[in-house]
Amino acid sequence: MLKRFMARVMTRVVTHPSINARAISLLSRHPNLGTRLRGLAAASGLAHFAPGTAGVPTLTLPDGPQSLSPRAQHIYANLLKAIEQNRASR
Repeated sequence: MLKRFMARVMTRVVTHPSINARAISLLSRHPNLGTRLRGLAAASGLAHFAPGTAGVPTLTLPDGPQSLSPRAQHIYANLLKAIEQNRASR
């Protein structure tokens, strides 16, 4: 019953931008609560995402790394290397 109530509250919050902004601000200070609510949203069918990936931005470069500054290219290369090392260690 509580889950159904929370699902209704989340639906209401998401549809009102000012309330949504306040909720996001609150949840940014309490990441564990945000994670639990994301899981509840996924279980309720309110959100469709893989657990643990919500809020993780994706990086897309329209013109590839060549469009970046030299320093940004270096950081991008380091980031890709770290991602590969992380995948290899799993």
